[in-house]
Amino acid sequence: MEMDIPDRFKNVRYVSSRIPGCKDDSDLTLGANCQVFAYNLLRDFGLNPPNYRSSELWDDSEFSEVVTEFKPLDIMMYNDSTDSYGAHVGVYAGNGIVYHLSLSNGVPKFERHLDLLQQSKYRFFIGAKRVKKFGV
Repeated sequence: MEMDIPDRFKNVRYVSSRIPGCKDDSDLTLGANCQVFAYNLLRDFGLNPPNYRSSELWDDSEFSEVVTEFKPLDIMMYNDSTDSYGAHVGVYAGNGIVYHLSLSNGVPKFERHLDLLQQSKYRFFIGAKRVKKFGV
């Protein structure tokens, strides 16, 4: 079963300049890149991911951890190379499905993890990160 996505996350426009740390990055009416979109979605579900770019997120161990068995709300990272720099991110929704915002789709979309890997720009799965829950 896929996650129940709140309405405010269903029609967000892809805007490449809306990167982590940009002005008003929690205002999705201004658009978002894949990271800003994913991090805001995770925050809506009570998690607090750091405002990192992809390579910083992949290198992080304080706020997130690498996982190999996916659970809903894990951050999935893809690229056209094995480098985490510039990697695309999405949110695992369960049952092999990823919810993500990309330039090619323009708005958020559910796609199968295996189908994403068939696209040349996402052919390398960098890995999955799980945001740690503090104070629980």
